[in-house]
Amino acid sequence: MDQKIKPVSKKMNPAVIVVVAIVVIGALYYGTNRWRQQQYLNQLAKMYGSDAGLLGNLTGAGNGQINQEMLKKIAEEAAKEEAKQKQEDAKEAAKTPEDKFNETKSVALANSASVTAKSIIEPELIAVFGKIKPTLFSGNYMKQGDSFLVVYKVPRQLTSEDMNRLVGELTKNGYTDAMTTIGAESAQIVMEKNGNSLSINYENPEDQEITVLYVDESANN
Repeated sequence: MDQKIKPVSKKMNPAVIVVVAIVVIGALYYGTNRWRQQQYLNQLAKMYGSDAGLLGNLTGAGNGQINQEMLKKIAEEAAKEEAKQKQEDAKEAAKTPEDKFNETKSVALANSASVTAKSIIEPELIAVFGKIKPTLFSGNYMKQGDSFLVVYKVPRQLTSEDMNRLVGELTKNGYTDAMTTIGAESAQIVMEKNGNSLSINYENPEDQEITVLYVDESANN
C-alpha cells in the first residue's frame, strides 16, 4: 500500500521575516550611501578641524566623499535655529520689568478670600508698588481656621526698601512686627493684628513676585 507523504507546510515567523528584511534593506542602503557618508564626514572635518579618516573609522563610512549638499542643508538649518534662539534671547533680555508685569495674567481669588485680600492686603501692596496682579491662589492653605496664600506680581524688581516701606504701611494701620528679616536678595516679614497674621516674603528680586500668607487665628477660637 503506497502512502503519500504530504509536504509539511511551515510558516515563517513574522519576526524572522522583519529581521531579514531589515538586514537586506540595511545592506542595500549602506552600499548605495556609503560614499555620501564619507563626503559628509570630510566636510565636518573641514568645518571643525577634525581628521576625516578618524571620523570615517568611527562611523564606518569608509573611503569616499561626504555629501556636501546634505551638510549644507544641516548647517543652514542649524544657523537658522541659532539665529532664532538669539532673537528670542535678545527679545527676552530687552523686556523691562513693566513689560513682564503687563504680559502676566491674573488669577481669580475665591469670594471670601477676595474680600479679605481687597480690604486688608492689596491696599498695603498698592501703596508700595502702585499696582499688583495675583498670579497664584491657594485657599485654606494652613487647613485650619481662615487662611489662604496669594502670589502677587509687581511691576518692578523687589528691593529691601520695598519691604521696609511695606512694614511701615502695615504699622500705620495697626499691625505689629512679629518677625522681620529683610535682605538684599530675599526678605520675610510677619505682621499681626487682632488675631490676624500676615506673612509676606520674596525669594528672588528678579521674579517680581511677592508671596502673602494670611491666617485668621481668631477663627480657631
